[in-house]
Amino acid sequence: MVFSEKVKFPFRGLETDRLVGGRAILESLENAAGSHADSLGDGYSPEGGSGTVWLLLDWKLSVIRRPRYGEELLVTTWSHGMERCYGSRYFELLDGDGRITAAAASKWVLIDRASWSPARIGEEQAASYQSEPERPVCIDPTLTRLRPPESYELVTRCVPKRGDFDCLGHVHNTCYLDLAYEGLPESVYSLRPFDNIRISYKKEIRPGQSLLLGYSCRDGRHTVAITGEETGVLHAIIEME
Repeated sequence: MVFSEKVKFPFRGLETDRLVGGRAILESLENAAGSHADSLGDGYSPEGGSGTVWLLLDWKLSVIRRPRYGEELLVTTWSHGMERCYGSRYFELLDGDGRITAAAASKWVLIDRASWSPARIGEEQAASYQSEPERPVCIDPTLTRLRPPESYELVTRCVPKRGDFDCLGHVHNTCYLDLAYEGLPESVYSLRPFDNIRISYKKEIRPGQSLLLGYSCRDGRHTVAITGEETGVLHAIIEME
């Protein structure tokens, strides 16, 4: 089952001139995924609801034609499939002529909010999404495991701001891209917006942590690994090109 909702990017979503940036696009996709779950009674509920919440594990975004300020687009999303506690979901961002401007693949895990551990997806819950494993998407949906670089060209210390945290008490998904930008050399940061973004979330970032942003470039791919300064825990790997 395909779920769709319209989106119009605000000024805050621009990265250069009139071009919409990666974070704004990812936020529009994430919001559509949340709206889809809400429409099925499976979304986040402050009162507890089903007692579970979907957490994002992986993003893969490919921008085909960069959206511009003031342009109204349509986000479409659908479940590709569910197994055990995991679900995969695809996205397409369409312009007014129905042409695909961006596509994305993602992987999610269902979490029990009481124990904060993976929860098995029920048969009825999975059936409500009417997954479409055969539906094509104009992006290679393979989410290979990302590994941190063996060495870094630049390491930057960073402390997340209060505004980076969401109501679950950890740094919000799309803010990881902002953190990655902080770890880029100025010459690379000026290359934004990047047309291909890959984010692999490893461990949530909680308040009070200081982070190390390790930057490396290999074969034109800019990589930032986010680790805890005191703990050495790997929190995320972000690739941009």
